[in-house]
Amino acid sequence: MSIALSTSCDIRPDRRRATAARLLAVVLLAGCGTPGVRPSALPPELLARPRQSRAKLNLAGVAAPGSADAQIAAGDLLEVTISSGREGEEHDPVVARVGEAGAVDIPLVGPVAVAGMEATAAEQAISQASIQRGIYVRPHVAVELRSKAVNHVTVLGAVDAPGVHELSRTNCNLVAAIAAAGGLNDEAGTIVEIVRQSSLGARVAASAAAGDSVQLASYQPQPAAARTQRIDLTNSAAAPGCQLGDRDVVVVKPRDKEMVYVAGLVQKPGQFEMPEETELRLLDAIAMAGGLDSPVADEVLVVRNIPGRPNPVPIRCSIAAAKRSGSENLILSPGDAVSVEQTPATVVVDTFRNLFRMTLGVANNASLF
Repeated sequence: MSIALSTSCDIRPDRRRATAARLLAVVLLAGCGTPGVRPSALPPELLARPRQSRAKLNLAGVAAPGSADAQIAAGDLLEVTISSGREGEEHDPVVARVGEAGAVDIPLVGPVAVAGMEATAAEQAISQASIQRGIYVRPHVAVELRSKAVNHVTVLGAVDAPGVHELSRTNCNLVAAIAAAGGLNDEAGTIVEIVRQSSLGARVAASAAAGDSVQLASYQPQPAAARTQRIDLTNSAAAPGCQLGDRDVVVVKPRDKEMVYVAGLVQKPGQFEMPEETELRLLDAIAMAGGLDSPVADEVLVVRNIPGRPNPVPIRCSIAAAKRSGSENLILSPGDAVSVEQTPATVVVDTFRNLFRMTLGVANNASLF
């Protein structure tokens, strides 16, 4: 049996070793005359497992229910104007930021809870608080949302626009972060890692950036401890409503390429990437390898590694049978090694082909004299 491996594609060292191991297994199993199992007789545990499709990614399942951007949230900057209605009164607006507890501190009136309200409801809340506290009798209150508080989220990996993105704090979730980064690209897999920063460290950093505190020039903040959360986008129940915080890092992992290995009597032996959305069968893999190198080649050995089994499983296939019956046209699994084997028939045909080439070559040389 002859086996050749194409070197036209880039193979990482670990994959190169895995490829060599698979091909060695093919050689040993073929050389030992291992009978193997026919594709139509494979037990369920040896069948190719269904492969995960990107079309089944459920981003909606990991999205947190957001709120309207018109709603006031902690960190938002408000402009509040209060007047008593007297003639000639100056109306100087007050610019104040909503605190982490959801209240805005207004001079004379004091703190008023406004988080979750829109501007009209906030005006009523401030008006009622000023009357209840004896500050005004019939105040006229105007509230304007000057700017929304944002989180800075870094999105890396298999997205179209990696980088740091600003997201509204009220709608800062995994789906919004991926959308801000242009969405998943063609290399994206199903795994996303979120590196979450310490909330205390984030508040200290935000406070320093806003100038809300005085620190010595020699002060060096200690890096906050981060924790990593791993999410499978195909299992939305694992992380429902995935909210993100300021300075969180989202890493969309690229999918692992699923490969099959084709060797033996084919035109272009080597390793080939399996199509993402469709199943790959035995005849498809042989076609990807350029087709058969011998017109009478028929016997094929497929070596399959099953998780939990110490030894690979040999599967004996027939090209002729695969053409006749779909059950014999084996569905391949990632990592399968396919070898189109030599038989007495292929040896005879190859011998005659070589003799014909030699005879033709001698005849051509003789015609030159």
